Amino acid sequence: MLLVGYYFLKEKSIWVLFLMTFLLAGLGTLFINFFFDSLNAWKKKKKGTK
Repeated sequence: MLLVGYYFLKEKSIWVLFLMTFLLAGLGTLFINFFFDSLNAWKKKKKGTK
């Protein structure tokens, strides 16, 4: 699997790198947004109980 990916990378390195970066950036943004939303909700919940 890794060997095939490496060969593919050599053939279409720019497109693969662009796609991978785009996907990682999108996932990272989604994860960070979700994390901060959860953190804010948790803080509000904590304040509400006290």
